[in-house]
Amino acid sequence: YVVAVRSSLVMRLGIVKGVEVEADSDFTKLISKIRQTINKYHLRLELVEYPNKQALEWALIGKEVHAICSKSETSKPGSEPTYQTSIRVHRLFEIMETELTSAKTIVTYITVPNLEGKH
Repeated sequence: YVVAVRSSLVMRLGIVKGVEVEADSDFTKLISKIRQTINKYHLRLELVEYPNKQALEWALIGKEVHAICSKSETSKPGSEPTYQTSIRVHRLFEIMETELTSAKTIVTYITVPNLEGKH
């Protein structure tokens, strides 16, 4: 017998629960663009929701997610919102940096310190 197993690699993207998704077409377009981009590399996108921005940032530092995406806090009131996408996996950053070229998206690479203590 021959058994074929197809492994599926997943990119976990952290978002703030409810805040980002509520009828925000720019955010929806961004998520679609990310999904489209990683599909080329046979990756699946899994959205992971967090209750607030602090929990979102801790998820990235704690390596629960590969990247986080949220509204940029530097957005001026009344202007078009911009989104900050922070990525801790360098290869994903390289891919996203070349693909996410919209002026509404800022892509940054975050170096996450190894939190495990050395014995």
